[in-house]
Amino acid sequence: MMIRFLSACALLACATPAFAKDHMMDATFIDPVPATVASAPVSCKITFTSLKDERETPDLVGTFFEDELQPPADRAAWIKSMMEGLNRRGFDVRFGEAPPEYHPMGVALTTLWSDLYNGAFNATVKFRITSADLARPFDRTLRGSFSRTLFMATVQGRSNEAVHGAVANALDRVADALLGWCGGKPA
Repeated sequence: MMIRFLSACALLACATPAFAKDHMMDATFIDPVPATVASAPVSCKITFTSLKDERETPDLVGTFFEDELQPPADRAAWIKSMMEGLNRRGFDVRFGEAPPEYHPMGVALTTLWSDLYNGAFNATVKFRITSADLARPFDRTLRGSFSRTLFMATVQGRSNEAVHGAVANALDRVADALLGWCGGKPA
């Protein structure tokens, strides 16, 4: 038990100097889910007309000891890159004005937190997805989480991997929730 504790302390001590104070998260979401077949038919077309960051601490996504993990400066582009992950899950997603054949939706990032606990970066994310079409109501808050060990890697890389994994996990839940609402299964 003592050897494990000392090993963990040594690992964290070695990793700490490689971590830049006030670390900035990746500017875009890197989806670990492989792309679906592009030629497959899409049965759910969504336009996000609203992208909001409604977290209680919008300038912070987590901590590593005394250092802060900060979100990218362009929050709308960051959230947009996350929602583009629905394309890999068989949806046709656009942003801005909603053409008539697309369902207008809004998304709010309500929670995103990453920290180091017990030798692993843990991240959790919550999105609130709402329909802007009053005739077709949809209002769900969906959560994703992910954990990535710190062993044999940089702190910066593992914190981003944990956040990307949590977002991918949340997008899987968003896709599942939208299946029935859209009236069909995405390809």
